[in-house]
Amino acid sequence: MKKIFFSLVALAALAACSKSEVEYTDNMELSLAPVTRLNTKAAVDGTDYPDALNMFVFANAGEATAALPGGYTEPYFANAEFTHTGRTDITLNTNVFAGVTPYYWPNVKKLIFSGYSKSGNVATMTPKPTYVWDATDGTWEINMTGYAPGAGTAESGNNDLMWFPTTTSSYAKPTTPGESVQVTMKHACAWVTIKIKGDATTGKTGTTWKIKNLSFTDLSQSGNVTLGTEADWTSITTGAEFDVFDRTDDGEEAEPLTTEYVDYTQIDYTDLVIVPQDTKTLYVTYEYVSQEGLAPITEIKPLALTYTGGTGWEAGKHYTYNITLGTSEILILPVLTDWVDVPDANGTDKQL
Repeated sequence: MKKIFFSLVALAALAACSKSEVEYTDNMELSLAPVTRLNTKAAVDGTDYPDALNMFVFANAGEATAALPGGYTEPYFANAEFTHTGRTDITLNTNVFAGVTPYYWPNVKKLIFSGYSKSGNVATMTPKPTYVWDATDGTWEINMTGYAPGAGTAESGNNDLMWFPTTTSSYAKPTTPGESVQVTMKHACAWVTIKIKGDATTGKTGTTWKIKNLSFTDLSQSGNVTLGTEADWTSITTGAEFDVFDRTDDGEEAEPLTTEYVDYTQIDYTDLVIVPQDTKTLYVTYEYVSQEGLAPITEIKPLALTYTGGTGWEAGKHYTYNITLGTSEILILPVLTDWVDVPDANGTDKQL
């Protein structure tokens, strides 16, 4: 950028040589250093925010003396896309994200920030998320309409909506180049993991016991969310059919059971991340051959995914279900009854 110069002309009473120049250095590019929250888990497990997962950021400006956060009412940028730079913050030793289109610090005013990950359908969401002041809570919040996590991809976090609440401190232009604003990401959705194995019979090598389908009949797949200090979900959609795993089409090979747990939410999806809602019933469709030479038998087993201590799948929590599909051997216990002699119908011997 070009340097900005301000010329100060001395008053006439001063010597003619009193003209001077005050030089302002180039504005520093604004950058963020995101980490995920330590005490929660979701599809992004741990505290290392994924390098490939861009984010969208809001910034509001205000005077250095303005009360926080209500005094910072001037939009500085909104839904600005930030991407991984490959640089490392000089003080935090964490990866740095900066604007796809670079953004620079104001020289005088300070900024507050809030942002969310480029996950699910946020990039195409209509209307775009908005940054609004909640007078009841006394905070700035991000409003989203119709967020849907989607199926995810091979890239971590693509269906895991994360956000950082409005910073409780304001930030001025750093005095040292390379400094970034550290923000702590939180998880707005719930994460459900379904693992299945067989027992010593159903999971043995060469088993005919195979999983064909795992599905819900009433899974809610989108909703509206306000991202403030916590994720507040409303207008959750009516539940609909949803296949977690499906091998029911002709020609598709069902998944044989093993004696080790297999994560079925990692086969057709990259983790099952869902909007928070009440727990549902999982329908497990499996097949097996009861006798060599016969056609496979198919059964559907409903499993209520309830758990102790709660009734719903909550934001920021990871629920793991370990399911064992076993069988009981068919046993027959024969009991004999003694013969009963039936006498001649006439009660006497017949003479011929």
